[in-house]
Amino acid sequence: MDSKQRKASTSKERRAALIWCAAAITVSLVMILALNPFRHTATPTPAGTTDTGASATASPSAGTGAPAASPSATTGDGMFTGDAETIADQVRALLNAPDASGIDSMSTLLYRHGHKDLAEASDVYDAIGSQRDDATVRRLARAWYAQALPAAAKARLADLSDSMTGARQAASQIDKLGLSDTDGCKAIPQATRTAGTLTKAKSDDYQALTDAQQALTDAESTCAANLDATQLAKVFGTPQGTTTPDATTPDTSGKDAQ
Repeated sequence: MDSKQRKASTSKERRAALIWCAAAITVSLVMILALNPFRHTATPTPAGTTDTGASATASPSAGTGAPAASPSATTGDGMFTGDAETIADQVRALLNAPDASGIDSMSTLLYRHGHKDLAEASDVYDAIGSQRDDATVRRLARAWYAQALPAAAKARLADLSDSMTGARQAASQIDKLGLSDTDGCKAIPQATRTAGTLTKAKSDDYQALTDAQQALTDAESTCAANLDATQLAKVFGTPQGTTTPDATTPDTSGKDAQ
C-alpha cells in the first residue's frame, strides 16, 4: 500500500470534475440519439391533459387531497394539514426537493452539513411509527420545519458561496474567449450576478438560494456540453488528475526535448 496519503480534492476541483462529467454525459446522449435508427418523434400531449404517472413520481404528496408544504414559508405554522399519513408525504416531498435537478435536495444538503436528525425528520417519523395522534404529528412536523428551513438555507448559502470564485472565473473567460453566444454560456454571467447578490447579502431565503444555485448549475452544464475540450478547460479548469491544459497553465510540452 502506498505510504503517501492521497491529497483531498478541493471544492474547486470537485466542481470542475462535476462540470466535465455533466458535459460528457450530455454529449454521449446526443450522440446516442443521433445514431439511433429506432428513434421517433414523440406525439405532443394535447392541451389540458397530464401524465398522471409522472405527477405521482414528482410529488409524494400528490393525490392526498392536502396541499404540499411550501419551502418558501419561514415557519411551519399553518402548514402540514391532514392526517399523519398526509403529513408524512408532505415532509417527504420537502426533503426530496428539488428532485433530479443536479443540485442537492434538502435532505442531502442537511446530511452533508451535519444535520442528520433534521435530514431524516426523525421526530416526525418516530411519532408516526409510534402511532401518535394526528395533532402531535402535526405539531412535531411544524417544529421540525421551523428548524430545518433555516439550517438548509444556511447550508445552501455556504455551497453557493463556495462556487462563486469558479463561477466568476468562468463568466470572465466566456467573455474573453467570445463564447457569449454559445448555448448555456450566455446565461452564466447573469446567473453568477444573481447568485453573487444573494451571497453578498448573506440571504436566508432558502427558495431564492436554491433557485439561484439551480440556474447557475443548469447554465454551467449546458455551456460545458457545447464546448470542445480546450474551451472547457479554459472556462472551467480541469479535474484533478487530468492533463488537459487550462487557461492558467502554460503548455510546457516539448521543452525537455529542446
